[in-house]
Amino acid sequence: MKDHFLDNWANLKSATQIAELFDNYEDVRKEVFTKLNIDACGPLPITSKENRYLITAICMSSKFPEAYPVSDISSVSVTDVLLNIFSWMKFPRKIQCDQGTSFTSALTTEFFERFGILVRHSSVYHPQSNPVERFHRTLKRLLRVLCLDAGSEWDKHLPSILLALRTVSHESTGYTPSELV
Repeated sequence: MKDHFLDNWANLKSATQIAELFDNYEDVRKEVFTKLNIDACGPLPITSKENRYLITAICMSSKFPEAYPVSDISSVSVTDVLLNIFSWMKFPRKIQCDQGTSFTSALTTEFFERFGILVRHSSVYHPQSNPVERFHRTLKRLLRVLCLDAGSEWDKHLPSILLALRTVSHESTGYTPSELV
């Protein structure tokens, strides 16, 4: 983060530009993990661990991605994964997700209510309104490339893919997701 800030600082022309760069970084840092987009991705080829789906989440301010392989996308699986994610991120204030039964069931709805999470559902006929869909396209493309020689053991490559996505500068923030977390 410090190097990125200093590199940008050297290219700035005025004190105003320097202040804007710093303010943008501070604004993003204040919002980290307060708004998440979540979704399920799959079905994918079944792995030896019986994983067939991914439960994914992206922080809207830092663009930090997370993905967990699961065997099914039941409400129980979704809430278990979300608890794992929130245990190290924090409980978000807002979540955007699609209207799949995993995210609209009584269990999931109660889970969100119990933890005071405001949920906004994406339009049924416009899944692109949930930015996590772009993350899915990128994930699937990278999984195809890395798993050509590994058969269907895509879940073994997931940590490497997430590391790569977390350490590449994001166009909208100018920082890597890892720098902002």
